[in-house]
Amino acid sequence: PPIREPELPMNGARFEALVPPIVRRPVFAIRMRPRKIFTLDDYECAGILTQKDDPLNSGRRDKKGFIESVQGLRHAEIIRMAVAARKNILTVGATGAGKTTLANAVLDAVAKVNPADRVVTVEDTIELRCAVKNYVDLRAIGNVSLDACVRACLRLRPTRIVVGEVRGPE
Repeated sequence: PPIREPELPMNGARFEALVPPIVRRPVFAIRMRPRKIFTLDDYECAGILTQKDDPLNSGRRDKKGFIESVQGLRHAEIIRMAVAARKNILTVGATGAGKTTLANAVLDAVAKVNPADRVVTVEDTIELRCAVKNYVDLRAIGNVSLDACVRACLRLRPTRIVVGEVRGPE
């Protein structure tokens, strides 16, 4: 099978292996088990968990909502801002409407705005193109479903997941 997800016997680390035909070249990821379990007190001591009025939290919230911030802008600029803000983008339309062409334009924006992102695409027919260096394209083929590919890609620690055409129960 082109997807293997064993635990390594020596330390229990999770190993994700993807091989052709669902990827162009073999892809492997190892996720180590935690050496230490952190408590909530540990998080508080490290300043990771604070309180609502902590000044460090103000930068983590939009001062004004995304919709308000893009009022009056050109559509292309709104899409660039959505990419920069890591917003979800859903593209829908009739056959031949240009959904894949638009998705490729959005991936081009990702490469320009966030070139260090780890992008994983999931498709049954390879049509998407991505120029980021850390890019994996998964292909649902044979008895490997789109669902199985999405589950596998989550273990690759992607920054962005792009799912191509969805025609089934996914």
